[in-house]
Amino acid sequence: EYPAANQEEHGTEAAATGYVEELVRQAVHNDAIGLSIHIDQYTAPKAGDADYPNGTNGQVAFTVTLTKGAQVQSTARQTLAIKATPYAGVSNQQVMDKAASLLAKEHTIDLKLGTYGEAFQNRLDKYFNDILAECGDLDYVYISPGLALPGTEIIPVQVYIVKGQADYLTVLNVHLNEERDPDLATVKTAIEHGDYSGIRQSAYDDGSIDSIVRNRVTNAIQNSGVVTDRIRIANVNVLDYVPSITGDANHPSGTDGSYTFTVMFYRVWQVWTTAPITVPILATTFG
Repeated sequence: EYPAANQEEHGTEAAATGYVEELVRQAVHNDAIGLSIHIDQYTAPKAGDADYPNGTNGQVAFTVTLTKGAQVQSTARQTLAIKATPYAGVSNQQVMDKAASLLAKEHTIDLKLGTYGEAFQNRLDKYFNDILAECGDLDYVYISPGLALPGTEIIPVQVYIVKGQADYLTVLNVHLNEERDPDLATVKTAIEHGDYSGIRQSAYDDGSIDSIVRNRVTNAIQNSGVVTDRIRIANVNVLDYVPSITGDANHPSGTDGSYTFTVMFYRVWQVWTTAPITVPILATTFG
């Protein structure tokens, strides 16, 4: 078995052939024996690059004919590896690994109120390109936001980058910290001071109280005095319920109960939650 050659010293066919001859003569070590070396096949090594840092090894396949007087003998086919020169720089895969490391964190982007459409995409591009600047020049960067997760200030963002033959794809949850909307502050106050009167115990008993409260919240939003076409109710979260007590002969008016809830609402990706709202549940009177 012959020791492998290296590309730096034996990277051409002529150099590899000379190396083979040197090794064979050292192995035979007998001047009385004639040697004839035939190169059957030569495959050049390919040095490593940024895409394939280890490179591709080459090889030399050969046979040796030995002669001494009238005696002639040939060896089986031998193979000698030529080790490729590895790439000394930063590989493209290492760049992708670095990008993955830089992106593996929580992401919050501050936005001016009303940053939508092209302005929003530009803000998003700048944010991620600033992060990826440490990776040097990339061949391709694609940043695509998805739809805001309902009732949250979070959007999924797809980031796809390419350098050479290496690529990296990830989807990140990005918190959008938009300048607070004074219109939504007005809506919050309107909901908290909405008209929730006249809800009776029977509405809780038959399960209609949820739709009644949601309808009253919708009315409060519509009567808030601001443009409300893009405002949505995310949920009505019940915090507490105290049932009313039906009236009897001793207490004909009964005792009112209560229903306490908060309302989460949003416009685009800005989410607000009201303070707890407690409304009476009217008792059923006696008789």
